[in-house]
Amino acid sequence: MKLQLRESRRRQGITQKMLAESLCVDLKTIGNWERGETVMSIEQLCKCCEVLNCTPNELCGWYLE
Repeated sequence: MKLQLRESRRRQGITQKMLAESLCVDLKTIGNWERGETVMSIEQLCKCCEVLNCTPNELCGWYLE
């Protein structure tokens, strides 16, 4: 599953480096997540949502119609 990570990050004006530092992960990890090459843990997802001021549903691209 490819997250809406890049779009959410850019909307908040946060660089990959800033996000990596906030989540205590390597910069390459952010790129891997954005390309859908690896997945984050549920703990990382929750922290990422806090940093990006979004919900897990928004980050995963799950929307109710």
